[in-house]
Amino acid sequence: MNQSTKQRVVGTFVLLALALIFLPLVVDGDGQYQPTINPGLVSAEPKLDELSLPEGWSVRLGVFSDSANAVSLTRRLLDAGYRAYSRDIPGAQGVATGVFVGPHVDRGEANLLKDRLQDEFQLAGLVVRFEVDSI
Repeated sequence: MNQSTKQRVVGTFVLLALALIFLPLVVDGDGQYQPTINPGLVSAEPKLDELSLPEGWSVRLGVFSDSANAVSLTRRLLDAGYRAYSRDIPGAQGVATGVFVGPHVDRGEANLLKDRLQDEFQLAGLVVRFEVDSI
């Protein structure tokens, strides 16, 4: 083997050794990669309530004295793919059943959901604070 071929072989091995040493440092996932974030899509940091839970918002679509009506609407919403739930609401005339969709951390998202539900179900909703049931 002549001298220039030996130098090329040794140079190739040196480059491969350097690549094996430095390549893991570059592509290990702990690098300086900063994803591009669209500021219009990022919600603000959620506020915490007195229980240190994120503040949430739901859309209340109705309050029914007949719980069968609440169950029917809740089922329609669930079948349409919404996160619907019902909750008993005590009042002056007894306990009624409220139907809600949500919660969302961002009130703006809840407002958009209210408008979408108005178009789809012809129900005028109201954005309300999400309340966690006590255990």
